[in-house]
Amino acid sequence: MAINGTIPGPTLFADWGDTVVVHVTNSMTTSNNGTYSKTTPIHFHGIRQNYTNENDGVVSITQCPTAPGDTRTYTWRATQYGTTWYHSHFALQAWEGVAGAIIINGPATANYDEDVGTILISDWSHQTVDQLWTQAQLTGPPVMDNGLLNGTNVYDDGGSRLQLSFTSGTSYRIRLINAAIDTLFKFTIDNHTMQVIATDLVPIQPYEATIINIGIGQRYDIVVTADQASTADSFWMRAIPQSACSENDSQDNIKGIISYTDSASTPETTGYDYEDSCEDESVNIVPYHSKTVGSTDSITDEVAGVTTINGLFRWTLNSTSMLVDWANPTLLQVMDEVKEFEVDDSVLELSEANVWVYLVIETSLAVPHP
Repeated sequence: MAINGTIPGPTLFADWGDTVVVHVTNSMTTSNNGTYSKTTPIHFHGIRQNYTNENDGVVSITQCPTAPGDTRTYTWRATQYGTTWYHSHFALQAWEGVAGAIIINGPATANYDEDVGTILISDWSHQTVDQLWTQAQLTGPPVMDNGLLNGTNVYDDGGSRLQLSFTSGTSYRIRLINAAIDTLFKFTIDNHTMQVIATDLVPIQPYEATIINIGIGQRYDIVVTADQASTADSFWMRAIPQSACSENDSQDNIKGIISYTDSASTPETTGYDYEDSCEDESVNIVPYHSKTVGSTDSITDEVAGVTTINGLFRWTLNSTSMLVDWANPTLLQVMDEVKEFEVDDSVLELSEANVWVYLVIETSLAVPHP
C-alpha cells in the first residue's frame, strides 16, 4: 500500500502556527474480505488536537473509517514544531506502507547549515504484516526479514542503499523517525558525533552522542557536522535492531551511506561498540523550555502487560485488552451523552473538569514499548 504512489508517503510541511488542511482520498477497492478491510483513516502522530479532536484520525475512537472511494478532510493547528509522522490508524496498514513524515518549521536549539529532511526507519517483512497476523496472535511477534531507510535497502543481490551527500565543514540537520512495527533501533553514523536537539516535537538542551536509542514511534532531530573527510570518503549510517526486544534477520544490514564525494563507494568504516539493550534516551533529555505543571491529588495508574486470551497473545492495560467498534466511535458516543461504557472500551472517566490528572503507565515486562 502506498500514499500518492510512494513508500514512505510525501512529507507534509508546515510552519509553526499554520492551519494544516489534509485531504485524504481512499482509492483502495473492496475485496472478498468486505468493505471494512479496505477502509482507512490518517492519524497525525503526536499532534495536539486541542479543539480539533475529531481530526485525530483514530478509527473507533475519534472517527468512523473512510470507505473506498470517499474523501475526508482533516484540519488542525500546528501549535508545536519539529518532526513527527502520519500513518494509517486502521488495522496494520501503517506497516504495509501507509505512513509518511511531517516537518513543522520553527526555532532550533542549535545552529546548522542545511536541513536534509527526514529518515523514516522501519522494519520490513517479505510477507505482508497482514499475512503474519495469524502467526503473531498465536506465538507473539514474528522475526522480521529486513529494515528500510526511507523505504529502501538491499537484500541478497537486490535493492539500493539510501545515500546522503556531505560537503566537508557543513553541518546538517537530520530528522530520525522510528516507524517500525516491532523494532527498537540504535542509530549511529560511523566516525561521527551527533548533536541531539529535539525529540517528539519538544526542543531540548543539546547533547552529544555517538549512538541514539529510538523506540517505536519516537523521533529525534540531530545535527551532524561533516568533519571526517580526512579519515574516509564514505561512512556507514546504521540502524541496528536490538535483539533484547525484537528479532530481525538483517541485524547488520540496515544501513545507508554518508558520502563526501560524488561517487557512492562502499564504506569500509567500522561501527561504534554498543551493548545490545532496549534502554531509551530519557536520562539525557532536558526540555529547552522548562514548564511547571499544576499539582494534583488525582493519579490514575495503568499497568501494561501481555496476556493470553483464548490462546491468543494480547497487550493489556489493567488486564483489559481493548475491543473497538468501527461504526460507533467513542467520541460519537460522548457527543450522544452516553454515560456508561463497556470495560473493553477502556474509557477513563474524569470526575472533575479543569484540574490536573496524571496518567501513569508502567510495566514490569522486560520489553520496553513506548
